[in-house]
Amino acid sequence: FRRVLFRSIPDVGTFGFEGDFGFAAGVSFEVPLSRKVSIQPEVLIVRKHAEIDLKDSSYRGSEKLSVNYLEIPLLLKWYPGLRRGAIFNFQGGLAMGLRMDALRSSHHEDGTIEDVEGKTLVKATDWGLVVGAGVEFHEFIWALTIDLRYNHGLSDIDNSGSDLDAKWRAVYVVAGVTW
Repeated sequence: FRRVLFRSIPDVGTFGFEGDFGFAAGVSFEVPLSRKVSIQPEVLIVRKHAEIDLKDSSYRGSEKLSVNYLEIPLLLKWYPGLRRGAIFNFQGGLAMGLRMDALRSSHHEDGTIEDVEGKTLVKATDWGLVVGAGVEFHEFIWALTIDLRYNHGLSDIDNSGSDLDAKWRAVYVVAGVTW
């Protein structure tokens, strides 16, 4: 689930925002620092979406924004219990996102849709704080991992020149196989 938070849009009237499901895929590896602590760098391709519904006396419509990022989280993982069976962990760290491309779709009240290149509307770099928890199920030489993470945007992504303050907020459900 991906969404962007819009804090203030001057002279627009009422508006609403909502998120959408996105997609992420990538690779990671884990470097143990001790028996209970490790560092996990990752490289992900992430698609984030947002939609704004605009309503005032002269205009009704919506804007949809889809942005693809190369996201590079660096997570510190802590394993509070024993490392056998179902292994629980807590994780946190920073994520840097590098914008690869973006598309803005305007849906007008008359039913027309206008798609335009959105790269100029979104800054090239995005930073976020990541917190989460996970569980690993070990079987022989491989393990199934399931994580639930929250990415809280730290930087304003708006590059349109308006007074818009926009930051990504994302919930990730991550599943993977390690060996």
